[in-house]
Amino acid sequence: MAFRLAIVAVAGAVFAASMTPAAAERVLERLPGTDIPGFDYRTLRNVPLADCERVCLADTDCAAFTYNERAQWCFLKSEVGPRTPYRGATSAVVRESAPDSTLPMPDISYLPAAFAQEAQALSARVSAINRTGVARDGLAVAAASILSRGTSQDWLNFARTTLDQRARRFGERILLQRTAGAAAYLALENASTVAEQGEALAVISDVLERQSLFRPAIFASEASVALRFDTQESERLERLRSQFGFRVLDYTVNAELDAPRMCVQFSEPLSGDAASLQRFVTLDGASDPAISVESRQLCVEGLAHGERFEVGLREGLPSTVGERLSQPASFRVYVRDRAPSARFDANDYVLPSNAPGVPVATMNTARLELSLMRVGDRNLAETVRRGDFKRQLWPWEVSSLAAERGATVWSGHMAVETRRNATVRTLVP
Repeated sequence: MAFRLAIVAVAGAVFAASMTPAAAERVLERLPGTDIPGFDYRTLRNVPLADCERVCLADTDCAAFTYNERAQWCFLKSEVGPRTPYRGATSAVVRESAPDSTLPMPDISYLPAAFAQEAQALSARVSAINRTGVARDGLAVAAASILSRGTSQDWLNFARTTLDQRARRFGERILLQRTAGAAAYLALENASTVAEQGEALAVISDVLERQSLFRPAIFASEASVALRFDTQESERLERLRSQFGFRVLDYTVNAELDAPRMCVQFSEPLSGDAASLQRFVTLDGASDPAISVESRQLCVEGLAHGERFEVGLREGLPSTVGERLSQPASFRVYVRDRAPSARFDANDYVLPSNAPGVPVATMNTARLELSLMRVGDRNLAETVRRGDFKRQLWPWEVSSLAAERGATVWSGHMAVETRRNATVRTLVP
């Protein structure tokens, strides 16, 4: 329980008089994308979210609310029911916080370690300037004197002013961003209200975005909006999510497999295995095709060469960062025939006297150009040492072998059977 104290001067004496306990402050724990069903006792229609929050905080009967963003309806609730994920709804739960108590730090595990280290360095620099009266590293004595008060708003003002400065050189711009991030971190540490914490996190998110650290920037902006709803920051968060949040990056078609597949690459790892994510995928309009999941990649299996397919991803596909695919995606893909190829099987270098020939494996080709080279006894040891007879040779190695260590004794052509997209083995007599 926090108590307010009054300092009273009477006839030159100073007394500390205890007053009534300070009233607890009603604050909101915001829950974007969440519904709290039941316990409605009052509905406000066609109102902005800010009015919904204000009315709930002013009404002591209000324990929570759910706001329908599309209809702009506010449902005030007498009790807090179970929380349910719901896109397009914002809920909040009323908490009581003593105004004189120290606020716990929000979860900032997503921040780079450099933020805390640079904040400590900035705080030490301010202390040194105030102790010596000498400006250093671009920080004036007057600014250090203000920052020595250690209030969250002072650090926030300094962070914003630093971010607004224009730098001609890349190194100067990076230094300004790091200084602003350190100041915003100190503002977060010294915040006395959740609103100040929300402001500090918004500035931290801005710094992270400028540093191209987009995922931490989204986390910081989400935390800011949850602590202190601000229309401008909420719009910025939506922009960050659309540009840098969970999204489809690209897709590839692997036609060189016996069973071709099409794979979609995402910006974040997927949440769930193939069985749980199958319902979010369609193949030519049919649900639940065979798929495989590999971290940030989802592959549709069982395609066929030489055919066209339409692969669809449904809205709501989940990721490990708590975001879902915001809109459906569709891909029209063509699986081409496999590329023509020819190869000898590895280590087929011993030809017994009764063997009918040396096998060669071909794909989508009807004719081979063949050369037979002989390596003399004098060069055989070097060939064995190099292991050339155990592996496939590059074209330049074949030319070198023919020119330096061997001689071509026969060249010609040979027809082979062709079966579309299937491996065919033929014996070279």
